[in-house]
Amino acid sequence: MFFMPQKFWGFFFGGRNMVLMNERYLKPGEAAKMLDSTIGCLASFRHQKKGPPYCRWGTVGVRYPLSKLLAYMAERTVEPSASK
Repeated sequence: MFFMPQKFWGFFFGGRNMVLMNERYLKPGEAAKMLDSTIGCLASFRHQKKGPPYCRWGTVGVRYPLSKLLAYMAERTVEPSASK
């Protein structure tokens, strides 16, 4: 018999906070808010094959892994050098 730990129930049974293998996945609206952007901008990025990494699951739709989103933001952090 297949045993599913309770922490995965949200993912498999449509809970708001999707968790899979200890990873949290954000809806496009949540990701857009985190990036101070719009859902349309993220959709445009997906169409252009750029922007933050995402997952596409059948009827669930698009989700953004939180760790990948944080890494995407960190990659684009600009630290100005000290001027002389």
